[in-house]
Amino acid sequence: MLFDKKTMIMAMGGLALMAVATVAVGVMVHRQTNKIRANMRSVSRGIYNFGSALQLLSGAAGAEDDCENCVAC
Repeated sequence: MLFDKKTMIMAMGGLALMAVATVAVGVMVHRQTNKIRANMRSVSRGIYNFGSALQLLSGAAGAEDDCENCVAC
C-alpha cells in the first residue's frame, strides 16, 4: 500500500476543508460584487439626477422646449 490509512484520512480531510473554503470565498465574493454593483447604480443615478438638476437650473431644458415650439427658430 502506498499510503497508510492515517495519511489518507488526513489528505481527504484537507481536500474537504479546501472545498468548503473555496465555496465560502465564492459566496463572499458574490455578495461583495452585488454590493459594489448596487453602489455603482446609486452613484450613476445620483450623477444623472445632478446633471438633470443643473440643466433645469441653467434653463437649458426650457430653451430646447421653446425652440421646438417656435417656427422662426
